[in-house]
Amino acid sequence: MTTLGPPGPAEPPGMRGRRLVARRLRRRGRPSKLSDRQWAAVLRRLMDWEPTSSVARKYGLAKSTISARFSNEVKIMKVLALNIVRSEFFEQIRSESDQDQHQLLNMHEHLLAVCLVLLRQKHGRHQGRHSEP
Repeated sequence: MTTLGPPGPAEPPGMRGRRLVARRLRRRGRPSKLSDRQWAAVLRRLMDWEPTSSVARKYGLAKSTISARFSNEVKIMKVLALNIVRSEFFEQIRSESDQDQHQLLNMHEHLLAVCLVLLRQKHGRHQGRHSEP
């Protein structure tokens, strides 16, 4: 582990820290093929459950490039969105009777499961690439 010494005599206090942060924020390696706006569009497509391979083809990227950039963010955002929907649903059914709440919860879980199946089918995750419809 590298330790940082005190700032040099010609530097104002805190200036060295700012320079180090700025250096870390600079990108290393090749410049990106896509602009920030295009990367935002890629993220939107992934959040809409479009397969990574399809997005990669559209933008001329490798799947691994997209996965390396977004895999954790997309998973976290999808989980957060699901939690928001659930919390709003629970808030809405709070005033119902216990029996009605139980029935509504069962319906809600069933609908979520059906939505996930439909999304996977829409994007070809159930069938092999060369299987017949």
